[in-house]
Amino acid sequence: MITSILEILESAKAQSQTQPHIALQKAQKALSSALSIHNDRLIAESKTCIALCQRHLGEKEAASANFLDAIADFERLGLYDMQAATLREIGVLHYYTDEPQIALQYFEKSLALREQHCPDDTKAFRQLYNSLGTAYSSVGNTILSVEYYLKSLAIAEELSDHEGAGATLNNLGHIYQGLYDRKTALEYYHKSLEKRRTCSDILGEARTLINIGGLLIEELEFEEALRHLAEAEIIIGGINAPGLEMILYAHLGLAYATTGSFTKSLSSLEKAFVMAEASGSPGAKVNVLMNFAQVYKINSDFPVAINYLLKALPIAEENSLPSVVTILDFLAQCYEQSGEFALALLYFKRFHNLSQDQKHAEKEKEIARLQIEFDIERAEKENEIYRLKNIELANAIRERDQLNAHLQANNEKLQRISDEKSEMLGIATHDLKNPLSVIGIVAKALKNNAHSITPDLITEYATDIEQTANEMFALVKNFLDINAIESGAISLKQEPVNISIIAENLVTSYSERARHKLIEIVLLAEDECFAVADPTAIVQIMDNLISNAIKYSPFEKSVFVSVNSGLDLVTFTVRDEGPGIPEQDRIRLFKKFARLSTEPTGGEHSSGLGLSIVKKLVESMNGCVYYRDNATGGACFVVELPAFTSAEIKQGAVERTFAF
Repeated sequence: MITSILEILESAKAQSQTQPHIALQKAQKALSSALSIHNDRLIAESKTCIALCQRHLGEKEAASANFLDAIADFERLGLYDMQAATLREIGVLHYYTDEPQIALQYFEKSLALREQHCPDDTKAFRQLYNSLGTAYSSVGNTILSVEYYLKSLAIAEELSDHEGAGATLNNLGHIYQGLYDRKTALEYYHKSLEKRRTCSDILGEARTLINIGGLLIEELEFEEALRHLAEAEIIIGGINAPGLEMILYAHLGLAYATTGSFTKSLSSLEKAFVMAEASGSPGAKVNVLMNFAQVYKINSDFPVAINYLLKALPIAEENSLPSVVTILDFLAQCYEQSGEFALALLYFKRFHNLSQDQKHAEKEKEIARLQIEFDIERAEKENEIYRLKNIELANAIRERDQLNAHLQANNEKLQRISDEKSEMLGIATHDLKNPLSVIGIVAKALKNNAHSITPDLITEYATDIEQTANEMFALVKNFLDINAIESGAISLKQEPVNISIIAENLVTSYSERARHKLIEIVLLAEDECFAVADPTAIVQIMDNLISNAIKYSPFEKSVFVSVNSGLDLVTFTVRDEGPGIPEQDRIRLFKKFARLSTEPTGGEHSSGLGLSIVKKLVESMNGCVYYRDNATGGACFVVELPAFTSAEIKQGAVERTFAF
């Protein structure tokens, strides 16, 4: 009878992930048989197996109750290895329902129990170290996460455990993808795929294929991403894995949208959303809602994108999810692109404040952890100083000093960022005050004189409002641009761009504005000067330099724009006949918020951000920008970019999956 029950449980465990309904029936049959013979150990094992099936079916409360019953039974029976194993399994349950802190507590209890009662079960430690690495990654402690993953991988390699090694390599790929080291991430994913295929771990293979697909979406390699996701879809079609299916369809939704298949995109996301709601995971629901928003943003339907983001925000806030910061930033972008600049600024401020709080909180946790480690290390040194070798002591002290130096540098960086953001908000408040006052005054004049005002005066007032609003738009856009560039939210393409054509178009568009100041724009451009660059960024760079030249040139002068190419470089130059840049201002020329002593000659506005944005965009495209003296007077700015050869395209992260 006992042998029969054990065989049923073994079969049920093997099917718990891929066929949880069938496995649950087997586990319940095993429990009934165990109860009939009053075998407490088999009763507890049956409860654990039932809980595993319920976990994969998304029945959190029932699974948790059965796990806790089994844990209590194993403790009462003194079966500490099974108690530790079940503590890990309930930790996995809480991780998959967006409760990583609770998961971490169970994993730590399991580790303590194993270290005390069953320190020789190497394979169990391999699984537990992998779970601890995953949990620490979810709470933002990358250092401990990598430490545990490497411990897990070392054991797996020692035991020739290909399935375990595949799971840990997959998770290390996730870590590097989160650090935007996509080359290393892809190497780990491919190693994981090789291991998982070696041992026919089909569920693990599907998980890693989905992660590779997600990474390729970030790299804008959509056809290759769809190929990997299609492979995963074939595998998942033959098993029951709703969690993986949900992430697969979320990825497919983005990939189809970027290849123009809008209908397929929405269909995939609708499937993902149904699964996210069924999973009971707030994080999963938020991720799919954000993907909907991204798809509508790609199609320039900003009101619908905003609607999805406003649905996601309260869920993320209620559950204290890290995605709150991303949603606020996404809302600011969508409101800006839909022309609602007041709301864009509102959400940008919320994003700024929360991201600062998050960075400080993470740093405080790291400081506390390092302090605890330092105190323990110091106590151990005091008690065992004579036992330690001199070389070990020297290494420990050096590592501690390096950590402290690294921490100090990070704190200084955080303070500098905080100061810059405070300065940016101060400037925004100051610079928006006057244009808002102008709009208010003009609007009041229109209101009070509605019956007597002439059409010509209405046109004049409307022109004033339009010009003032354009100034405000330019200011807010500069703030959002500089923030997006520094946070890495802007992804620049690298493709062949004809600089001459863009220069010609901009000179034509600025000719009318220049005529208001009786300024002539002279274009000297070679035909077809191709650089490796992002076309949108090039327009922004040229627009800034040409508009500055007009802004600071006296009336009745000339502005000279030239484009020429060499063997390796394409050079774009803008020269004016204005006062030039005084020597004392040149050191601050490309810094943020730099207000120089030279003033615009026609009363134009300047935010002090334009040249800073130019420098960051140019350098992001492997180019350089600099100022040089003009022999005939005036200012001369030079941009040098790589001539067309080839390019690598990169973009930000999408959702990835862990493997336990």
